[in-house]
Amino acid sequence: MPPPDLIVEVVSLGRTNENRDCQLKRAEYEARRVPEYWAIAAEDSKSTVFTLKNGVYEEAVYTEEMVIRSQFEILQLAAEQILKRKR
Repeated sequence: MPPPDLIVEVVSLGRTNENRDCQLKRAEYEARRVPEYWAIAAEDSKSTVFTLKNGVYEEAVYTEEMVIRSQFEILQLAAEQILKRKR
């Protein structure tokens, strides 16, 4: 089965969970050759996009009004649009 084109992970609170969600899963997704992986960390008010280049993830961090650059052109979002939710 081919890997998914995109994985979006919401980072769980706490350093142990952050390590799992941003380091361990990153390695797992990289090994599975997932082309793009997003780690959304509301606690730190940032979104990190990992893009697979030559078998290795390149990392870009986005905050506030920065527009996230994705290989999927339809996904043109500012980081704060993902982090802010309506109640």
